[in-house]
Amino acid sequence: MLLLAGALLERLRSVQGEVERTLVAAEVMSLRTELQLAAASAISRGQESQLKQWPGRNPLELAGRPAEGANLPTSAGGARIGQSWRWAAEEGVLVYEFEDGERLALRVARADGGRAEGWGIGGGLLLVSERRPSR
Repeated sequence: MLLLAGALLERLRSVQGEVERTLVAAEVMSLRTELQLAAASAISRGQESQLKQWPGRNPLELAGRPAEGANLPTSAGGARIGQSWRWAAEEGVLVYEFEDGERLALRVARADGGRAEGWGIGGGLLLVSERRPSR
């Protein structure tokens, strides 16, 4: 009986990890869309020059979200799933650390020079995603 309970708990942790990864991926897609809309809005207002100041800034703020309290969505029962995002100003990245220790960092970068790969958000900018394995 104890072996069965242990196996069930391990499987539950695995499922929770997959749910967390799915929610993070959905948040990144949502943030990417919000940044694309913000960049398009600036361009349509003739304020494209402001986009040059985006690299190194918090993507949440650029998307018009509050920079604090950037938690992942809650479950249907109201429990928060996963960790919260944090802004690492010294690195210029928005960081999410998974339960297993893996780290996801998002940053806004210029698309010129071919140095960075990411999702185009307009105005010659990319949202770059960097994963680092658990330590």
